[in-house]
Amino acid sequence: YKDDEYDRLWVPLAVTDNWRPFISSPFTEENSIAMKNYGVPFTVMNTAYTESAASHFLRIKWTTFNSKNGYFLYFHFSELGKLQKNRSREFNVSITKNSGTDQ
Repeated sequence: YKDDEYDRLWVPLAVTDNWRPFISSPFTEENSIAMKNYGVPFTVMNTAYTESAASHFLRIKWTTFNSKNGYFLYFHFSELGKLQKNRSREFNVSITKNSGTDQ
């Protein structure tokens, strides 16, 4: 995304039936909390997805370009919908390496 001030690489989510776009109204530069507070381009935030059912997991597979290089992965989480007062959001992030190809 050309408007990322840090020149980061952003990879769109590969869509499955378990996930749907979360766009009620597109974020703009003026109303994007992510852009104001975290430097995440609003065009990236417009690609947000949500689960279609509570039992679905989001799995992201990523392959390195060169196994000798070092990489930093940054995850951005944002509550885009309003939760009821008696609700909360919980999630786990697990990172594993494929023992068959990684050193």
